[in-house]
Amino acid sequence: MKIKTTNDVLALNKTNKPVAITGMGRCGTTFMSRQIYRQAVINDPTKPIGFLDEFFRIRNGIYEFYWDELPRIKNYNDKDAWAGYFFRKSYGFPGSTDAYDKGEEADMALEIIAERVNKLKQYDLDNLHMKAFPMDLVTGFIADKKCGMNILESYNWIFLYREDWLKAYISFVWGALHDKFHFYNDEELEDTSTWVHGGMKVKQVWANPFLAKMTIDQSYGEIYHLFTNEVDFNILEMKEISNIENNEEEFYNLVNGDYEFKKYIPDPYWMRNPKRFENKNEFVEQHIKHVDKLKVKAVKRMKEVCAESKGLLNLSEDGTKLYIDETKKKKGKPLFRPEMFGASFTTI
Repeated sequence: MKIKTTNDVLALNKTNKPVAITGMGRCGTTFMSRQIYRQAVINDPTKPIGFLDEFFRIRNGIYEFYWDELPRIKNYNDKDAWAGYFFRKSYGFPGSTDAYDKGEEADMALEIIAERVNKLKQYDLDNLHMKAFPMDLVTGFIADKKCGMNILESYNWIFLYREDWLKAYISFVWGALHDKFHFYNDEELEDTSTWVHGGMKVKQVWANPFLAKMTIDQSYGEIYHLFTNEVDFNILEMKEISNIENNEEEFYNLVNGDYEFKKYIPDPYWMRNPKRFENKNEFVEQHIKHVDKLKVKAVKRMKEVCAESKGLLNLSEDGTKLYIDETKKKKGKPLFRPEMFGASFTTI
């Protein structure tokens, strides 16, 4: 089926479960998550829906939630947001040369996540929309095993990936090192003076090639074990959603009218589609030191992950292209493996 609209994506769901977004970073998950939420509101304006976005993400002043009759993310606040970095030291931002304890940071992060999960358990997930990467799902399981499993089993997941996975990975590294994954309105990729919504405003960043194993494991290592044939999910490659019609105008025509549940609608910061830049792949590669060494380490670990997936994940001969064979899904219950990560699960 050729996908032209968000309803085409929703039609992939053959269950009575709500749709949630997962997959790999830098594969259109933010775009798709917002499109799905808006379409769900458009399709049934009689049912309020809570928008949780990346529920397991920790960011001061950004990922904060209302916990009243309908859980949802709080409005974006320029004054509070980007006021400080929770993992400032372990990210290696300027001015963060002091010694630090990753284990202590991980414990602090888990306390925050555990508090959120404990609150979420009080609600039905049927009218809650979220986005969660595979490692986020493991984080939820670490916080609360029963709730973590319930989240995975309660949704029909749209799983997004990119065939050119290595370019996606390098883009992820650039975004993590700059703390800047998305651009909006007048923000321009190459002009840091235009960056309004966060971001470390430096041109060149240094990437530690030896972090490749950990970040590849966090991104790809758990797919085979989590997304088994007993989990409801549909796989889409990013090109399949690249020409979907934007539903922002239809959404705002509805909610700015006589829509009954205006108080639950996220503010525009959470509802805008991120900008796209045709030259981004080339730009980020030119502005990461040791990018070639990083690629070598990433491909080496990715080949090992693919081998461990028993045919589900497959690389091209040169290691730059990723293919998923849905016939090779693992059979049986999903398996959470928090022991594979230890304290590192919150670091990147």
